[in-house]
This record gives sequence, C-alpha cells and structure tokens, in this order.
Amino acid sequence: MCGCRSFRPTEGHERAEFVWLWASGMPVRDIAVRSGTSVTTVYRWIRRWQREGHVNTRPRSGRPPVSTTPTQNLSPLTNSSPGATTCVPVPVLFLTQDAALPGIQSLVYQTPAPLYAPPVSECSLW
Repeated sequence: MCGCRSFRPTEGHERAEFVWLWASGMPVRDIAVRSGTSVTTVYRWIRRWQREGHVNTRPRSGRPPVSTTPTQNLSPLTNSSPGATTCVPVPVLFLTQDAALPGIQSLVYQTPAPLYAPPVSECSLW
C-alpha cells in the first residue's frame, strides 16, 4: 500500500446524480460508496449546487485553446451568404436548478440559440 490517492475528475452526470440522490433523501455516505468517490467530493458538489445553482466546473486560468480548424471550413456554419439556410443543430447541456423534485429544479437546460437558427419549418432533418 503506497498511501497515495488516485485522482479522477467527476463527470457532469456524476455531479448531477450526487445532487439528485441527495435531494431524494439518500445519505451522503451512501452516495459516496455507490459512486466510488469520497464523502468530501459529494459534499463539495452539493454545496456548489446550493451556493451557485449548478454543478458545472469553474473557468480555469491559462492560455486559451488554439483552434486548428481552418476558417474557410466554417462558412457552412456561419450562413454568410444572404438568403441561404443552414440547419446546424447544436445542443449544449449544462447543469443548473430548474423544477424536477420539490425544492430541486431540473438539472439540465439548453444554452441560448446560436447566432442564426432558422425556423424548424426551414430545416429538413433527414
């Protein structure tokens, strides 16, 4: 036994499950055993949800990532030509408080629409 701890970041769905199980009445110790994390980790995400209303990770400092995608390949996504219709579904999910359990709100909401989103009638999905 080396006495060292392994580090594994918790995924968004795990954090949402911590809050969901806790709000459903499951003890924190049982949640930690069930998920294979520490009691401290479970409490951290419950407190974050209580304080900030979400279980998303915070922005970190550092150099921003550099895009390796050439800009000319983005033209179908930007709908730069007048009158053209481009349907690009971009579902992005975040965890937050909305109403699901009494006192808890749904843990998932969708981000605001992209810069251009044509009406559904204009999009052919298949």
